[in-house]
Amino acid sequence: MSKSAGNEQAHPGSAADVVATLGRLRLDVMSARALDRKAKELIALGVAVAAGCETSIAYHVHNAIEAGAGRDEVVEAVGVALFAAGEPATLHVVKLLAEVASERARG
Repeated sequence: MSKSAGNEQAHPGSAADVVATLGRLRLDVMSARALDRKAKELIALGVAVAAGCETSIAYHVHNAIEAGAGRDEVVEAVGVALFAAGEPATLHVVKLLAEVASERARG
């Protein structure tokens, strides 16, 4: 869309359009279907923890509690996320250490 008579209209793909689209997507994705809202918020919390996004962590902790999650559920979801996020790095390091040990053994 273009400007007309000094009146600005949002361009398709503008920041406002992106925010509005994300808002609609969030409402659709987070609505209860096979998974209830609490389960979805705990999953989203896990992703936020794995991504290290403090703002998203706080947002999803709040929303999970609002959706009925207890303290123990939130703590357990965070623990699973930390394990899952750290597991690939741990496995990679174990492989690298084995390679280094093998090279040292060969001389």
